[in-house]
Amino acid sequence: MHHFFLNETDRLFPTWQEAFPNARFASPKQPKDSPQGTTIWLRSTATDELNSLLPALCGNNPGLPLVVLADEPDAAGAFQAIALGAAGYCNSRAAPEVLRTIARVVREGGLWLGQNMMRRILGTLAHRLDTAQTVDSHFAADDARLARLVLQGRNYEDIAQELGVPEAVIPHSVSALFSRAGVQDCLQLLLKAGQTA
Repeated sequence: MHHFFLNETDRLFPTWQEAFPNARFASPKQPKDSPQGTTIWLRSTATDELNSLLPALCGNNPGLPLVVLADEPDAAGAFQAIALGAAGYCNSRAAPEVLRTIARVVREGGLWLGQNMMRRILGTLAHRLDTAQTVDSHFAADDARLARLVLQGRNYEDIAQELGVPEAVIPHSVSALFSRAGVQDCLQLLLKAGQTA
């Protein structure tokens, strides 16, 4: 797999180099065709520049995943990037392991918005569905309580406080809930709960 970073400066951030030692870089103002199997990473220092850069980049590289690396990520920038064709949106200072995860997700056809953004979306969608009723009708009592909290977009600390358990057990509990429900993530859990309504 190839990784092509588009950055105004003539350098890769250390975290980018650690994540992808063989990555290449160029200026975003000179979009180039990239070979199949390439993930394109565009560093964005301002949301307004996405309007001019993303359409050209996506047009010159159809079918290749493009991830926006935002210096100051926010909801408006994320939605704008996705609407303009990006497959992902994250903080430009993301840790190497997060960058590798993002690359895997978008390479497999997924969409990456990050945890905080996904929590906001889940909270909005869950509010529109009657999650309490659909979750209660689909899951056992303990799983239903945990599922409701997850679908409300709560973080692990909040869930632990609500359930009165140590925060360290929550990741395992959520993973076990996903396994029992036959889903891989929060969005699939929400969709499954919504199907049973």
